[in-house]
Amino acid sequence: SEEEEEEEDDGMRLDSVIQEEGVEDIVFDFDDPQEKHFDSIRGILFRNTIAKCVNNIALNDLSDLIANDPASAGTVVEVADHEVICFAAVVNLQHYN
Repeated sequence: SEEEEEEEDDGMRLDSVIQEEGVEDIVFDFDDPQEKHFDSIRGILFRNTIAKCVNNIALNDLSDLIANDPASAGTVVEVADHEVICFAAVVNLQHYN
């Protein structure tokens, strides 16, 4: 019936685009850590609670290791203006003992 069709049209559809004020699309870029990401990685580490447990030299070395070591595995997430917003990394610290 027409009444049922109107009720369906009033509801939200999963495939419809929601337009909200103040909402914008953000493009995320995923990249391997590189030397150009050193300052961003270091900044993220310094803002973390880990910064209270270790000295600045250790965080600088860890940032350098994540950004420049080909033996480490990881990824950085950047937004459109190339600002790194987060990263994930796996570093084999036994390799450096």
